[in-house]
Amino acid sequence: GAGAGQLGTLLGSPLDEEGLRFGLERSYRLLARLAQSGTERIELVERANRFRPRTWV
Repeated sequence: GAGAGQLGTLLGSPLDEEGLRFGLERSYRLLARLAQSGTERIELVERANRFRPRTWV
């Protein structure tokens, strides 16, 4: 079973905010590569960017 603090995974991503954001970003980028039109591709990339986890330099 899962230990304390472990929430499991969903489609290969940890079930926490960061893991789900990475998973959504990855999924939107995959869909963008498969998009039929440039407009659709741009919208999907913009969605991926919105879900991308915040990183600090």
